[in-house]
Amino acid sequence: KNIVFYCHYGYQPGMSEGEYVWMDEWGGPNGLSLYPCRVVQREAVDMPGPNGAVETFYYYAMVMLDEDALAELGDISSKFFQNAIPSGEYHFLTYVPRWAIEIRDWFYSK
Repeated sequence: KNIVFYCHYGYQPGMSEGEYVWMDEWGGPNGLSLYPCRVVQREAVDMPGPNGAVETFYYYAMVMLDEDALAELGDISSKFFQNAIPSGEYHFLTYVPRWAIEIRDWFYSK
């Protein structure tokens, strides 16, 4: 466990658990905050790219980390505990493009 995945996700206390389909406006510098997550599925989709040639794009299903999973991350978790997903709640993001996922080193892993 040397890396942590992050997705843009706007969890707020009281938000209902369930599956949410990714929306591009959630990402980028003006998008939602980054939240720790895990990759649970990858799907390859062939579509026309910017130059018209068929390219393979990858989309991911992600599960957001709840309080229990955040606690396992150690020092990183304190940033997220204010708005942590309660233990046992499942929040999934589907059809997340690769550009919307950040991969960072686990604290103290270097």
